Amino acid sequence: MEYQRAVNAEAEQQRRQRQAEAEQQQRQQQAQADLERRRKAALSKIAILSNNLVCLYPSLPGCDSYKISATIRNQSLETISMLAVGWAFMPEEAINCPTYLQTKDEEQVSLRPGDSIVVNIDSGLRSDGPASKQFHYCVKVTDIQIMP
Repeated sequence: MEYQRAVNAEAEQQRRQRQAEAEQQQRQQQAQADLERRRKAALSKIAILSNNLVCLYPSLPGCDSYKISATIRNQSLETISMLAVGWAFMPEEAINCPTYLQTKDEEQVSLRPGDSIVVNIDSGLRSDGPASKQFHYCVKVTDIQIMP
């Protein structure tokens, strides 16, 4: 009888432990899902207020080497800890920017709600600018991270 009670108590303790672990895992998954929802909502509220591109060697026919300056405002309620930025060069006659741009630069920031930041991008060792001076360019924030 004592032995059976001990076995039952042990089994109950193990059941409670498994239940507690499952509840903890569920809370973690919910917190991750909530953070991702907040991140996506914040990303939709990040605005590029202005941007400027300067060809570093204006006497050359193209713009292989360049600097881009973009003023970015956080219009979300979240504090942004990382900004990922992409840009593309297109023919001069192109009217619209692509919906998707590849990330080319990431900046660690602390951008509070309502604040703006200037991100300076130097082509550096990259020589991916357009071959002629007749071009159009687009700059977009491609991703962000928020403070949990």
